[in-house]
Amino acid sequence: MNPATGAPITDSSGKPVMKTEMRASVSRLVALMGMMVILLMFLGFGSFALYEFAVTGSVPDSIDKAIKFLVAGLTLFAPYVVNKFSNLFESLAPKGK
Repeated sequence: MNPATGAPITDSSGKPVMKTEMRASVSRLVALMGMMVILLMFLGFGSFALYEFAVTGSVPDSIDKAIKFLVAGLTLFAPYVVNKFSNLFESLAPKGK
C-alpha cells in the first residue's frame, strides 16, 4: 500500500507488487537462547568427560546421568518440532472449497 494515497503499489504491467514483511518472533528468540544454553552444556559435559578419559583412560560413570539431563533439556524444542511436522503434513490434508 502506498502510505500517501492508500492505493496498492503496482508494477509496470499493473500487477500488485508483493512485499514480504519480516516480523520479530519472541518464541524464536527463546528457542535460540535455549539452544545456545544447551549447546554450552553439551560442550561443558563433553569437555569434562574427555578430560576424565584423558587422565584415567575411562569414561566417568556419571556420564549416563549427564546424557539423561541433556536429552531432557532437548524437550524444550518439542513444540517447534511438532510445528514443523504439522506444516509438512498440512499439504496432505483435504482442503475445503
